[in-house]
Amino acid sequence: MAHFNKLQFSNFRAFQEPVTIDFSEITVLTGANNSGKSSFLKALQVLKNNLQLSVFSDLNFAQGTHNLGDFNSTKNKDTPENSINISLVCTTDVKENNAEENNAEEKVCFDLRYAPFPNFTEKAYLKGLNLGLIHGEQYYNILEFNCNFNNHLPFDERIEVHINLQNFIEKKNNKYNYLFDENELRHKLAASAYELSSLSSSIDDDITLSLEGKANDMHPSRFPAFLEANINTDLWNWLFEEDFWESEEGQSFFEAYNGREIDEDEDEFDYRYKAMNYVFDDILNLNSVASDIHEWITLKLDNLLHLIQNIHHLGAFRGESKRIYGFSESHSIDAILFDLGQRYDMLRSNEKAFLNKWLSEFGIGDELVVQRLPGIGTIVKIKSKGKEYSLADLGFAYAQLLPIIIKTVLIANESVEKLSTIEFDLDFGGAKKPKEPKKEKAYTYNTTLLLLEEPESHLHPKLQSQLADFFGLANNLFNIHFIVETHSEYLIHKLRYLVLTKEIKPQSVNIYYIDGLNAKASERIKNIRIRQDGTLTNDFGGGFVDESSRWMELLKVSPN
Repeated sequence: MAHFNKLQFSNFRAFQEPVTIDFSEITVLTGANNSGKSSFLKALQVLKNNLQLSVFSDLNFAQGTHNLGDFNSTKNKDTPENSINISLVCTTDVKENNAEENNAEEKVCFDLRYAPFPNFTEKAYLKGLNLGLIHGEQYYNILEFNCNFNNHLPFDERIEVHINLQNFIEKKNNKYNYLFDENELRHKLAASAYELSSLSSSIDDDITLSLEGKANDMHPSRFPAFLEANINTDLWNWLFEEDFWESEEGQSFFEAYNGREIDEDEDEFDYRYKAMNYVFDDILNLNSVASDIHEWITLKLDNLLHLIQNIHHLGAFRGESKRIYGFSESHSIDAILFDLGQRYDMLRSNEKAFLNKWLSEFGIGDELVVQRLPGIGTIVKIKSKGKEYSLADLGFAYAQLLPIIIKTVLIANESVEKLSTIEFDLDFGGAKKPKEPKKEKAYTYNTTLLLLEEPESHLHPKLQSQLADFFGLANNLFNIHFIVETHSEYLIHKLRYLVLTKEIKPQSVNIYYIDGLNAKASERIKNIRIRQDGTLTNDFGGGFVDESSRWMELLKVSPN
């Protein structure tokens, strides 16, 4: 199922050199304050806020939840380059006709380069895009798009597009291998219905290499119209030259194609053109090649757009407790609770069960009571032990925690792909399990991504650790991936425990410690994995998990 694998950027905020993080089902970002943790979330947020309709949309730095300001405040202050680079590696579905299985997947990489509009730095345009396939550890570029923003140039001269035809054929569709094999090319031409043996015998190594070099690049007049353009190769240019047609081979080919000699008064150019179209369209199938490239690139761009659209975000401050939540207010909890009021009756049974389970697990209550006030807002109350309580009468921490629970359920509710019958078990994270899991109708959920800033805010340490159980179950049931920016060692320790008890797989958790004091970008990002025995592959920086043990050690030697 399609999902993000990797994020890399450079010249972005605190990071001049390229920095990379690999995504897991639960990706944790931690480190000192002002170390650059939020840059990873903001890079995804700015794409989410702007690329809703097209991958080629401009970035608006002045609007959206990212709060970046403008291009100059977003670009790294030390870089001499006037661009921001963001790369995404994604696993995408393969739905072409030649896919061996319906659930086949392939890994692709998108490199996006942005530059500011002249005299308007609140926005940036897409200066460049590279799209390529990843096989193993090797990258094979397929599409290169470049834009030169110059108002003095006509549109078709601002855009440059290159297609690496050989990489596409070798890695995606080898039925066209004959285009890069001299013997195969000779055979295909010689075996044609019009007996073009004279043409095939005229092809030598130089022509084959020239064909390969030219076919690597398609230069259409505009983008994305190139997807429908014919591929111009040196073989075409060679056939079009006068010298070829005046040669013995050219005349032989010409007469073989037309079936007769041409009178001097007839339009020989028209016959040549038809003959060449026959070679390219009917024999070499270059129109079919262009169609396949069109289909693949369009599918990959749609895949990226869909993944970006499925990014969700919750900031560190999620709102406050109120008696009525209005739909026109900007706080996250207002929008989320209003959305819940709109969709509460449409929640599926497993989604409501998940919601009620975590209301109970976190000690909030037994269930939500949602009342819509048309034109005014939404009243949300907590039902606990038969009594109803307003959120305004509960602790402030619940106003920070409740949006996380509800947002997760709402994300799940809108990401269902299809119905299936599976074992449905809500117990997770060491809770007592029923002897026989219930079998009932459940759903297949598309992969979504939730960016969470400081979910532990205002929470008791026990509740902080329970967040790990919450993330694990939400991923298991709803296929939601999480990127969590946190300072909570309790959350990390609980994730280690869940790996130890085999309730979460080691590869499902990826931790990054960002050291803001290190000048080198490559050394500022420390990757830490959890082994099956719960131990860590690397140490955190000083002042994090060692801080409590340091104070406990000092207290032991205290005279009091």
